[in-house]
Amino acid sequence: MRRRMNHQPAIRSQMRSRYRNRVRECRLRGLIISEAELSRRTGIERTTLSALENNRRFLCIEHALLIKEVLGCSLDDLYDRVLHPDNDKERG
Repeated sequence: MRRRMNHQPAIRSQMRSRYRNRVRECRLRGLIISEAELSRRTGIERTTLSALENNRRFLCIEHALLIKEVLGCSLDDLYDRVLHPDNDKERG
């Protein structure tokens, strides 16, 4: 099995841990029932949409903009801030 090298900057890793996406919630609220239909309308592969909906892949801005246009939602609707106890200590 080939091991993937992680060359991502630390800030990108931090962003992934701070946010999760709400693609599935927005898709269902937009009355698009299937990933396949959203895939057809956005041009994003269905397997990619599945990974996004299950938060196995971070929602990049390019995909977010495509999904936003099709679903008629805002970018804020597509992202959800994850609060960690460690982050709360830093603020207070």
